[in-house]
Amino acid sequence: MVAAKDPSIAGLITLAGPGVPGIEVARYQVEQPILKDPRIPEADREKEFAKQLEDDLKDLPAHESSFLTINPIQYNRQVRCPALIIQDGADATVPVRSAQRIASAMRDSGNSDVTVSIYPGVSHSLLPDPGGLSTGWAALPAFLTTPDLLDELTRWSVAKLKPMHGK
Repeated sequence: MVAAKDPSIAGLITLAGPGVPGIEVARYQVEQPILKDPRIPEADREKEFAKQLEDDLKDLPAHESSFLTINPIQYNRQVRCPALIIQDGADATVPVRSAQRIASAMRDSGNSDVTVSIYPGVSHSLLPDPGGLSTGWAALPAFLTTPDLLDELTRWSVAKLKPMHGK
């Protein structure tokens, strides 16, 4: 949102950023555990999904409720600075398709300096985690961010974010 309005921003890095409206993020977060739960019969999943979504959306605090109304694409279209979009291939919090949606919005609006990287087997936590559900994060064998991801962040930042001398 800030990069959309502030032309002095030299670059933007999104880490598992949503490229869909907030309500779609909420739906995705409710849907993923249901789809991955073998105890829920396929025929009952839609009913369980509707019930859990209704329960989760009831009585939300104001800041969470306002998130549901935001469509990030409107802001992505206004970003003119170089952008690195990192998305996790095993993300059960933000849909993986978000990365391409963000990049398309920026590129379609004239930003030609947009890089997208998807990291398979990495969850929203930025940790190697093929399951992706936040309920399993505490059981991960290590809390070490994927080295390739950190290397890419470093290389991109060094290449794109030149120091401003005299400021």
